[in-house]
Amino acid sequence: MYHKTGYVLTRQLKKVVSMLEIDTHHPNETDFYFDKRNHTNYGTDRATGERFAFDTVGGWTRSAFAPRRHSSQSHCPRGYRLEPFHLKSGQLYLQESPDLFCNVTELEKAILARKAKIIHFVRNPFDMVLSNYLYHSQEPTPEKWVHNDDPCHVKYENEVTLASHVLPNIGTDEINDKYFSNIVKMCRSLFQSKPSLQNSTFYEHLLELDSGDGLRLATAQMVAASGEANQHHAGGDVARMANNIVKLKELESYMPSEVEVLTMSTEEFIRSAANSTMRFLDFVFGVNNTIISREKRWEAAQSQKKSFDRVSGMLPTRREKRKKRKKNKHITQSSTQEEKETKESLKELLRSDKDLAPILKLTESLVDEALSASAKVV
Repeated sequence: MYHKTGYVLTRQLKKVVSMLEIDTHHPNETDFYFDKRNHTNYGTDRATGERFAFDTVGGWTRSAFAPRRHSSQSHCPRGYRLEPFHLKSGQLYLQESPDLFCNVTELEKAILARKAKIIHFVRNPFDMVLSNYLYHSQEPTPEKWVHNDDPCHVKYENEVTLASHVLPNIGTDEINDKYFSNIVKMCRSLFQSKPSLQNSTFYEHLLELDSGDGLRLATAQMVAASGEANQHHAGGDVARMANNIVKLKELESYMPSEVEVLTMSTEEFIRSAANSTMRFLDFVFGVNNTIISREKRWEAAQSQKKSFDRVSGMLPTRREKRKKRKKNKHITQSSTQEEKETKESLKELLRSDKDLAPILKLTESLVDEALSASAKVV
């Protein structure tokens, strides 16, 4: 996943999988086998050593591997302490914004599991960049890194750019090195270029620029920035998502009997959280799984709908029943007709933007194509 709603959603879904398995096999030992504070939870029976559930790797505070980072040798994702990227059998990995910049032969070496299932959470890029802008321009901002970021910094430590990694997979006659250079020029024309903003932070720009320019600046960062300037908390996720759609399709074709990919969108869960969760669980466990019955899965899906509705502001939390609170800051859904109209006008601005529209439209097409293909999977 690449976006804040997806961050919340995927962590909820990981818990749904774990709790279904634990409740089925060890209903009275939930606290022992699952602790949301742990980065890794183990699915082996403590008495017999036999596996009854996935080990889960990745939690609320961090992913299984380092987001937006890769090995300078293989260009595959890397661990937090430079450990190699491997996907092992019996593991459920939770990963944000992976750098799938390596070739399929390198990915094949990394996938030790047979058979591997990959669920790729995507979002419409126009919705994604608008949500990103609205999220980071809140007062106060939910993220500290926006006070120190250079949104136009596109190089990694080795002076290689993000564009050089993604263009081999998503490049076209229009989207090339010159195209990405023009996005950087546009970014520089907005960031610290006005006398009144010469010493201002990225966050201050989001507040002070008019909404159109603020959105363009934030979107340029989401398209071209490497993330080096903010310790890889953000940057380049639009181009990264487009690249990864192409790379996962290539991987599935290269290893057809060993890798299966399901692409799902955040919008699916916003429209119908229960049905989408059921589809997710059917893919994870198998439609005909008799150990974790369809009844159990549907009950879990209904419960997940309530959880997702609660964090997205559609249902009040217990605390909100006692005291008025804002929605979960990770979710930026429109509530009034005026807000919806403002969002639509900003998206139309992006659709006509000469610098940003081409990459956003290409990514939108790739997202739609991947979702259409996955409609046949489960």
